[in-house]
Amino acid sequence: MRSGDSVGVFGCGDVGLNVGKSAQLAGASQVIGIDPTLSRRQRALSFGATHVFTPEEAVNAISELTDGRGVDHLIGAAGVRDTLQTAWDAVRIGGNLVVLGKMPVDAHVSLRWGSMIGEKRFICSSQ
Repeated sequence: MRSGDSVGVFGCGDVGLNVGKSAQLAGASQVIGIDPTLSRRQRALSFGATHVFTPEEAVNAISELTDGRGVDHLIGAAGVRDTLQTAWDAVRIGGNLVVLGKMPVDAHVSLRWGSMIGEKRFICSSQ
């Protein structure tokens, strides 16, 4: 991440809050917290998030905030497989989706094939 980049954080629990704070300290222009729980979204604002949204609002809101480009980096800290498509759709072409949240190693995920086109990078943490 470089100063001025936009960063989305999917999951505003302990890991996500620290990711958001780190992005703020690194100079991110926007730190966008995404979580279904209102109290977690509110807490993210005190940890450096500039904006917060529910998962249902995230893609459209991020598109609006970034003039249709998407975020430079999205960190998936939730460990919820159903969030991967939304996270992927919120990343700009040439951007990075980093999955930190742990899922069972035998879990199956589903992504819309057309969304895989466009030179985005998918980075997964080690198991």
